[in-house]
Amino acid sequence: MSPRSLTQQEKDQQFNKIIAKGKEVLARYGLQKTSVEDIVKAAGIAKGTFYVHFRSKEEFVLRVLYDFHESYLLKAERLVTEHSRLPLKERLRDFIKNMFTNPDTMFFLQNHEELSVVLSNTTHEQKTSIENYELTMYARILDIAGIDQRIVKPEIVHNYIHILYFGYCYKDIMLREYLDETIDILLDGFINYIFRE
Repeated sequence: MSPRSLTQQEKDQQFNKIIAKGKEVLARYGLQKTSVEDIVKAAGIAKGTFYVHFRSKEEFVLRVLYDFHESYLLKAERLVTEHSRLPLKERLRDFIKNMFTNPDTMFFLQNHEELSVVLSNTTHEQKTSIENYELTMYARILDIAGIDQRIVKPEIVHNYIHILYFGYCYKDIMLREYLDETIDILLDGFINYIFRE
């Protein structure tokens, strides 16, 4: 007798469990030291089940990276649409600054070198998919905020966010006592670009 086929809901639950447990394992061991065996053991599934959802550990890591981007871009969208007494530019500035001290971001910052290796081994199509998603969401957020995209380009917003990210990644080559002030200046430049001040 052959085993029962899983329903779509069961497949989705399995997928979500792999992602959740896999993130925990990645946070514990880092990208390079984490193996597919570590992920399946933490998720309590067979190795073959992992490969039903992902072709490789690298594809899994890309999905985690995509989820990270999606989470923050959706939070940014909510930030733009929520009602608050604080001006949008102050809320956005605080949001971006806090984003770089969040545990999820810290994971990618601490594993930046290993993530670069994973990204260098991905296909152009996979990289473009994440980039296109980011650009679409930046355009949507600017649109919701009523910001003219002929003046404030989503592509420059994308680059600015990544420049800030790389600044945090390479703290060790900067003069520590001036790092916070430098990041603030970069962030002010970004906010001034968006709000054209």
